[in-house]
Amino acid sequence: SFQKLNEHFEVAGRGCVFLKLQGTDATNLKEDYALALLKKGLKSKQTAYIYHCEKHFLCPIGYENTPLRATDAYSSDLCSGDLETWIILGDTSSKYPSLQCKRWDHILTDLNCKAPDFLDIRRLERGIRQRKNLQKLFDSNDHCILTFQKCQNDQEMVAEDADDDDDDDDDGDEEEYDESPPQEIIGLSDDDEEDEEDDEQCLLTTTRPPKESQDVDRLEKEEEELLEGDMDADEDYDNIL
Repeated sequence: SFQKLNEHFEVAGRGCVFLKLQGTDATNLKEDYALALLKKGLKSKQTAYIYHCEKHFLCPIGYENTPLRATDAYSSDLCSGDLETWIILGDTSSKYPSLQCKRWDHILTDLNCKAPDFLDIRRLERGIRQRKNLQKLFDSNDHCILTFQKCQNDQEMVAEDADDDDDDDDDGDEEEYDESPPQEIIGLSDDDEEDEEDDEQCLLTTTRPPKESQDVDRLEKEEEELLEGDMDADEDYDNIL
């Protein structure tokens, strides 16, 4: 179980079924709200996801909002209804690229399939197929998205709550979600809904290490000093002439 993994690696965390639309232990989370929570979690350093699909596991690691119309490719003021969300998935299989990008609608189609129908998210060209010689174990769709969250200490939780309060004060009138998830792992604030409408992307990014940052600052400073020295030399030459 997940708790045994925590004990083995000596870490503290919790996990649950984030989204399951069919079969046993199905959640009552609305699809739009689930997407909003997923985007929120993908931006968090404390949360991870596993997508249980057809005979495989994928890891959602990012997302991208793209315009539905090609003419809006460079527009910055699009609402959520004009955008389509793609989920970036990490794949450990040697037969597939390490990064795949699937439409959120296709993932929902997979999760909504009822036995004997099923959809292989990695082979969408095959469409929805039917299982043959069903066993009792596979009578229902067991595809789902699991969420895992690292437990935070009190100081981190207080700091995060303070940041959320500051963001809430700056937000205007935004659409509110009334329904709460079955397991409250991640909270959704108004600023996250505004991010969706701004067509922001949550992709894989790298942060420059402190030492490397210091080296870059040092090189930039040396370059500025050299430029200033060249300018002073030019001025002295002009004065001599």
